[in-house]
Amino acid sequence: MKHSILFYGILGLVLSSCGGDYKSPVDVSKESSNSFGGKQLSVVSGNLTIGQSIEGSGSLLFAEELASFDSGKSYALDFALEEGGCLDLVSHSNEGLQSGWEIQFCRQGSGVGSLKATVFANGERRDTKKNETVEAFEGFDASQPMKFQIDVHNNESPTHTLVWSRLLPIDFTENAAIFNTEEYDNSPGNGSGKRWGLRLSKARVTYVESSEPKFRE
Repeated sequence: MKHSILFYGILGLVLSSCGGDYKSPVDVSKESSNSFGGKQLSVVSGNLTIGQSIEGSGSLLFAEELASFDSGKSYALDFALEEGGCLDLVSHSNEGLQSGWEIQFCRQGSGVGSLKATVFANGERRDTKKNETVEAFEGFDASQPMKFQIDVHNNESPTHTLVWSRLLPIDFTENAAIFNTEEYDNSPGNGSGKRWGLRLSKARVTYVESSEPKFRE
């Protein structure tokens, strides 16, 4: 299996160097490792295609370890969802993407209000409502590409998370955040590990980058 993946990877490079308009994503299995955007990753489960994007249904773990379980991290995440699809960002988890802090984005239909988000930690879940009637992501059309910046401050208890849209002018303040768990009491707890990754279900990720938290108290 590994020799086959290596052969087709080399073949893709040869075709690209010849100037042809070829795409050569690599179908990776549960045991395989690969890279995306310069980041090493391993596929934990499912069937994912990795090339210019990450597509399909499955879960993956990035090789990069977080500084500690009680640390903060920020993630830039660009993605698109098929109807009924979901994408989960898992932070401060173990190698199996368990025992972490997680935010899930799902598509339910098309048009404004079709993006639904949920937060998970410690076996519990929270919605992303600002109050009884207003959903934080109700202004988004999930049939369109999403570009978010997500701060995960796992060094606070419970985890303090802020989400900004990178389709808007950059302003990483609490006032500019689309979603702020501290303001609306939407965080169910903390992650307990030092790993991070993604879960995809009928999703396509085009960009992911980790950095230090954008918001500072």
